[in-house]
Amino acid sequence: TITSEVFGRTAPVTVENPELALGRVTVMPGAVLPVHYHPGSQIGVVVQGELTYTVFTGEIEWRQSDDPTGQPRMIGAGETVVVRPGDALVETPGSIHQGRNNGAVPLVIYLSTLFPIDAPRAIVVEATPVP
Repeated sequence: TITSEVFGRTAPVTVENPELALGRVTVMPGAVLPVHYHPGSQIGVVVQGELTYTVFTGEIEWRQSDDPTGQPRMIGAGETVVVRPGDALVETPGSIHQGRNNGAVPLVIYLSTLFPIDAPRAIVVEATPVP
């Protein structure tokens, strides 16, 4: 059989000179991504490992693969959650967040982005320590 699933959806923020990209990020055990935000819309799906994810400003949509309702949950400022394989995050520009791999295996995330051409993938910022 053939199945088709939508992991996350959003009305992307309009950016000048847009570039649609699909990428993969691998985070080794114990590694911490810097506190950052993105210059456009991004949807990430965890495919291996677990992402410990903290939101500092704004709200991030979280679709949990094991939620029988299929309804997204919003992660607000000050919250930390654990995102598991099959879960998706929809990140909007200006929402400051951080990820880390507290697990024992590499964390792999597939990312779909709509950013301005040649924009950095992430913009690092100073933020209060992780809650």
